[in-house]
Amino acid sequence: MEGYRLFWQNSIGIDIQKESLVLVYLKKNFKKIMVGGRAVHALGKDFYLKERPALAAGYIKEFIKTHRIASPDIFMGIPRELVLMREVEFPLAIKENLRVTVAYELEKYLPFPPEEAVFDCQVIAEDKQNSRITVLLAAIKKKDLAPYLELINQMEWGFSGLEISSTALTNQAADLSGSAFLLAYQGENGVEINCIRNGLLQLSRLIHNPSAGESLDSFWEREFRPVKEYLSAESEPMPVYYYGKVDAIAELLKKDADLAFCRPDATGSEIQSPVFLPAMGLALKGLQKVPMQLNLLPERLRKKPSRIQYYMLFVLAGLLLLSLLLWGGGKVIQQRIVLNQLNDEITRLQSEIKTLDRIQADSHKIEACLELLNHTYHEYPSVLEILRELSQRIPDTAWTYDFVQNKRELQINGVASSAADLIPLIEESPFFKEVVFLSPITRDKEGREEFRIGMKLE
Repeated sequence: MEGYRLFWQNSIGIDIQKESLVLVYLKKNFKKIMVGGRAVHALGKDFYLKERPALAAGYIKEFIKTHRIASPDIFMGIPRELVLMREVEFPLAIKENLRVTVAYELEKYLPFPPEEAVFDCQVIAEDKQNSRITVLLAAIKKKDLAPYLELINQMEWGFSGLEISSTALTNQAADLSGSAFLLAYQGENGVEINCIRNGLLQLSRLIHNPSAGESLDSFWEREFRPVKEYLSAESEPMPVYYYGKVDAIAELLKKDADLAFCRPDATGSEIQSPVFLPAMGLALKGLQKVPMQLNLLPERLRKKPSRIQYYMLFVLAGLLLLSLLLWGGGKVIQQRIVLNQLNDEITRLQSEIKTLDRIQADSHKIEACLELLNHTYHEYPSVLEILRELSQRIPDTAWTYDFVQNKRELQINGVASSAADLIPLIEESPFFKEVVFLSPITRDKEGREEFRIGMKLE
């Protein structure tokens, strides 16, 4: 089955909320990602993971067994309200040692002791002009994380990551248009609003439904203020993609002048329901490069990459090398055969070399003749050139029936309707000079004038 993973990658996203467990199985063949399976299990309102981790583990094992998933990468999501998220600015110089620096100053940003926290961080913006970076910090109390680690311990498969739905939704929303937008997702405990810019999560806010008797305006002002501050830099209404049923918060989002409300329809997609979105975003992390890399699972507990795949790659590389050697050996044998054939051909050609020597001697004689002809050609104008010039000068009313050339002297004989007109026409040519009649003009039986004209070549 490990060889199967060389061509198929398997990844499972597990979104655990207070009352439900959502699983999505994705598989990738080369560059195509497909949904291999999905499931939702209701855990009940009185469910507490720390008291019954075996129940959730049983659902996960059953899902993997049902879909026959081999060696999957498993990513688990936890409720948004368990994790504290903050934006923190640092000098650009500490980027290379970011995690060490954040760990050293962690007590400044947490309302509880740093030794009680598990955290991760990621650069979400970089200002090179002012040499500053913006870091998204995510932290969870160890006691809140413990039930999820206990669940992982009950699984025979290793887990690759653990994060919140906010980062999972951001990774899943890579196909949404726009460099900056809001993604609102209705979960079990309210609406989670994620501010996304250039594919990275900038701000995450969980807004609970308004309590009975509370003014909607005061509720909106209190809960939505951090998002409003984020929107203040925008000149146009920012798109907000809302997933879930329309409730009071959705209506408030619709009415906000700073937002362009949009409710995508997921019924036609492979996931069919928004409830699968966080789990799908979790599973994507095992199949492709995603923008958000926050991982709250301690590194010592993360699944180690299988080395069998590397061994198989080495075996394939060895087979390829062996094939190249065999191919190269065949080429050498083929070249030796061709070489023997060439030697036989050389022996045969040596008998013809003497004939070539005789031909070469004859060619020298021909070259001498050609040189003489070439000299003669350049000493006197070409007859073809002279005839072409005469044909262009003599009109259609005249004909020549005799042409005599003696070096640079020419003589033409013929008849014309007006022989006297020929002399100025021929003299206009740069080829001829001293154009004269060599005898008096006479007339033939048809009344045409017979002429005999002489000239010299320039």
